[in-house]
Amino acid sequence: MQAIVILGIFGLFYATVVSLTVLLSQSSIQKKLESIDTVRQIFNDFEFAVNKGYLAEQPDLDPVLGDGNMLFVRRYVRWSADELTSDPWGMPYTVLDAEETKLLYADAGVDDNVVDTADNNAVEAPVVAYALISNGPDRQLQTDLTGVDTHTEILSLEESDANDDIIHTFTTYARMAEMWDEVRSTADKIVAIAKEDYKKQYEVFLPEIVQYYDANGITLIDISGTIVDQAVVDSWKTDGDTLTNFLRANNAACSPCFPEMANDVEALGVDEELKQLPTIVSDVFDISQTVGVHDVIDFTLDESGVSSWGISYTVRIEGDDAIQ
Repeated sequence: MQAIVILGIFGLFYATVVSLTVLLSQSSIQKKLESIDTVRQIFNDFEFAVNKGYLAEQPDLDPVLGDGNMLFVRRYVRWSADELTSDPWGMPYTVLDAEETKLLYADAGVDDNVVDTADNNAVEAPVVAYALISNGPDRQLQTDLTGVDTHTEILSLEESDANDDIIHTFTTYARMAEMWDEVRSTADKIVAIAKEDYKKQYEVFLPEIVQYYDANGITLIDISGTIVDQAVVDSWKTDGDTLTNFLRANNAACSPCFPEMANDVEALGVDEELKQLPTIVSDVFDISQTVGVHDVIDFTLDESGVSSWGISYTVRIEGDDAIQ
């Protein structure tokens, strides 16, 4: 009887030890999984902070390239400096980065058949590739990083079933393209406003043209209101100094020359859009006109010169395009 009691107590003790061992093992596995999830959250938050935080305020990542850490996004994330420096197993993160110039936009530029201009439009941006690496639960970095220093090599890194290293890679290409889209969208708004402004000027100017030629014995519009000599009406575009001077002398409308509408684009009513532009450009537009041509103007984006962006972007407006 005593032996049975002893065996029962031993069995109960054994069952208790097994249960505790299982619980501890499950707890250890759960903690390991939670730690891995934490690392992935930190990596995802870093990517978001770079693209939507840092690059919302800076034109590029040049000031922080090669730092080898994630601390520069501290103000954009909920993680502490320690959490951004070392993983849950106490090992420092490995942070690799590499920058390459990527073409974001290109087109045929303005119409070279009208007025000679600069090269075709092209926009290049400094795109950065990142690799964030944790040694994982075994605290050993087993991913071979020998010679990994280019954009392509960094993005080719990936996790392996052969080890527990945690790897996250991403590129800023999409964010840089988004920044350019923001700039170009504002540019298009300014050009549209300029066209509308020109159209209004032309509507005031056309009757003055007719009046001038009528006063000089030249009929430009027949009884039905149809223009009978469009070439004469359009002559002011290239050699209309006499007409323009006449109209100015008589306090009439001056020719709707684009430079006279607003050399300062902020006067075109897009102040809020200009304030929200990324810092890759400064004054947004330089406005220029070829000497002797009154109804053709080039709007050229003015690069800020404080970043690694390369911008060659000119939009041409012609009078005919604005009034048709």
